[in-house]
Order: sequence, then C-alpha cells, then structure tokens
Amino acid sequence: MALVQLITTGVMEERALGRSLQRLFPDHEFISKPHLDGFTSAPLPPQPHPRVPANLDKFAATLIGVFDPGNRRDRPRPDFLLGIDDVELFNVDDPGRIMTALRQTLERRLAEWPGNARSIDRLRLELREKVSFHVMAPMTEAYFFADPAALDRSTAPAPDRANRFNLATCDVEAFEIDDPDYLDATTDPACRWRKAGPRQGHPKRYLCYLTDPGTGARYRESDHGVRALAELEWPTVASDAQRARFARSLLADLIEMLGPLTEPVAEAITTGETHPLTWPPPPDRVLRNL
Repeated sequence: MALVQLITTGVMEERALGRSLQRLFPDHEFISKPHLDGFTSAPLPPQPHPRVPANLDKFAATLIGVFDPGNRRDRPRPDFLLGIDDVELFNVDDPGRIMTALRQTLERRLAEWPGNARSIDRLRLELREKVSFHVMAPMTEAYFFADPAALDRSTAPAPDRANRFNLATCDVEAFEIDDPDYLDATTDPACRWRKAGPRQGHPKRYLCYLTDPGTGARYRESDHGVRALAELEWPTVASDAQRARFARSLLADLIEMLGPLTEPVAEAITTGETHPLTWPPPPDRVLRNL
C-alpha cells in the first residue's frame, strides 16, 4: 500500500479530493494537509521574472520540503506527493504559463536549498520520482457538470434554475454557458453570482446561480462541493476520449504511480487523450510530470 499526500489550494479539495481518488485506488491511502493559498488566482508575470509571487514561492517550497532529507523523521513520509491547483480564468488562454512559473520557481528554490551536493542530488531525484503537479480546469467544480450524480449533490435538494451547460457540445475544461439570464443580469456586489467579475467560464459562479432561488445561493464548496467531489465518478468525467484532458493526465499519472485499475474503469480513463502540459512527463523533468 502506498501513501499519497495531497497539497491542495482549496477547502473543498482538502476535504474531499483524497476521498474521491481513493475510491479509484482503494488499496492505497490518500491524505491531505491543510490547503495553501492558490497561486493561479491572479495573473502570473511573464517568465523568467525577478519577483516571484509569494503564494507561488510557498507552494514550490512546500513541494520540495516534504522530501527534504533534513526534515524530521518521526512523522510518516509519503510515497508520493500530488500538488493540485486550479487553472482559473486568469490562465485559461495560456495554462502553460502555470507550469513554466512553477518549474522555474522550483529550480530557483532548489539552487538555494540548504544542504550538500549529495543531499541536493538525492532531493532532486525524489522530486522527479515522487512529486507531481496537476491542475483542475478551469476549476474543480467544472467536473461536476460531467457527472450527473455529482451535479445533483452540488445543487441539492434540486437546482432552482435550469442548467444550460451542454455537455454534448462543450468540454467541461473549456466551460462555457449559453444562458442570457445568467450572463446578462446586472451586477450586484451583494450577490455571489452577480458580483463584479467574469461569469462566462466560471463553473463555481454558475453553481451559485443554479442554486439561487432569489434569496441567496445555497451552493457552498465546503458543503455541497465536498459532497459532490468525494463521490465524483472519474471514469464518467473521462469518458469522452478528447475531453477533460487535464483530469485524465492526473489519473494517468496515478495509474503509473499505483498500478492498474480494474476494467472497464481503466479503459474509460486510459484510452483518451492526456494534456501534453501535464502528461506524459518531459525528458528533462523537475517533477514526475513537469
């Protein structure tokens, strides 16, 4: 049995993503540490850049620190580590800048990391073999719209408005809504889905719209989101071979880490396309997949 530790950037993922993935890999254990602040929720500067955003620097240092040989040995060390963040709307036009920014920050951090040459070489090897970084696109809530049962849990007891996301024509990772009532409503800073900011492409805000009877949105990621994610059917999410490629990259990485899945679950996940930014690994990788 392998121990897989998650480093996430949201309360929903902290509480439920490990449980969700463990349903696919019941012979292994998934644990989540307290989530970090995400580094993708603001525009990332062009790389290389002399000033690294604080959240990005902390995220990179946390990934490295888990396998730092100088860390205390009286706590269980994971066999593998997964870092997870959302693409967010700031980066949907060019998600590659997320990977470039993290990779360069990891390299800078490793060049400054305390230790002798032998310990740093060992640390680099462990990062390449045991640590991965993946993204949810544009954010985790998008995948609920690919699994009817998850969407039911996230809008329980029932949506107050009709869901106009068309799964037959739209990839959830390129989330788009044709719903004038949602897109064209006037801005109201007191309303969670009508407050200033983009609505198109924002699945979390659309869930707030769907669960708003006019007295305030019911959807809360710490409640409805946790319930939806904990039992998300990943094979259903990945059932279209040309869609959900970032999600399929995460699952393909886990299969290589932990071993094969039973059929037909494995077929639904492994026969489709992965996203080249996150799987398969590049030859000059810093992490398992980056």
